[in-house]
Amino acid sequence: MIRFWWMMGLVVLFNNSLYAQNNIFHKSIDAATFEQELKKNIHTGRIILDVRTTREVARGKIPGAIVIDYYKRGFKQKLAQLDKNRPVFIYCAAGVRSLWAMRKMKRMGFKQVFNLKYGFEDWRRKNYPFAKPK
Repeated sequence: MIRFWWMMGLVVLFNNSLYAQNNIFHKSIDAATFEQELKKNIHTGRIILDVRTTREVARGKIPGAIVIDYYKRGFKQKLAQLDKNRPVFIYCAAGVRSLWAMRKMKRMGFKQVFNLKYGFEDWRRKNYPFAKPK
């Protein structure tokens, strides 16, 4: 039995390293890491995706973000129009909807998705850059 679990551990380790080698990953990260990754990927054609409602976006958004409301009809179809090979930086108000969206994106074949773990409100509270719509 111990040998079985040891072998299963190797399979998991191999699969995780294979995922990393192919640059396929989906992870939730804190605001500091999110900002670092945004800067690191500035020339990669990254996509910044805001999945909040119009009312929430009125409080501000990360510069360059496109808005696709998670609750609006056609959300999944709009996601499907995005380039699955470009890094996607996704956020919502508190990190829950964006986590759900990240899971959908994983099933849809998106290669790299970074979720802002505690959402835009944490980003704003920590004084990271954001812009209010005009």
